[in-house]
Amino acid sequence: MRFSTPNCPECNEQVRGTFDRIPGIAELAKTEDGDFHYAGGTDVWWDDQHPVCDETGTKASLICPNGHRWFSEVDNLAQMHF
Repeated sequence: MRFSTPNCPECNEQVRGTFDRIPGIAELAKTEDGDFHYAGGTDVWWDDQHPVCDETGTKASLICPNGHRWFSEVDNLAQMHF
């Protein structure tokens, strides 16, 4: 894949990767008094992982090694939606 902006606009470092959303289920446990709390595990749905896109859906969110994020056009963005 090719990005129109492969280097970070803030620090000029090369892209580290795409910033993705990965859905999952955070497991809950019920306490004796009926409340719930996080049980500590998450069941991640890797097959539904996809990059975060801008509001037009034409640019993917990228991240550099320093943690800066920016949007860039991608030559095959449709293929990135797993």
